[in-house]
Amino acid sequence: MKECLYCGDEASDSCHANSEVEYADGVTLAARPHEEDGRCPGCGVAAGGLHHVGCEEEPCPRCGRLLLFCGCLCAGESR
Repeated sequence: MKECLYCGDEASDSCHANSEVEYADGVTLAARPHEEDGRCPGCGVAAGGLHHVGCEEEPCPRCGRLLLFCGCLCAGESR
């Protein structure tokens, strides 16, 4: 397994650098763990672990869609 650039752990372990998501409007929410059976196809984390920073499969704590694509991180976005 390759090492996470942010937390230094192997990708199969929970990411210790990704426990919160901070939005442009100042709101900070707890990151949502990988909830499906098996490993995340994006970052390799096991069920119950936190996705690694930049994982394309990480859900947005605010809207539930994919964090990298949902738009919630953009400035001025409120939901």
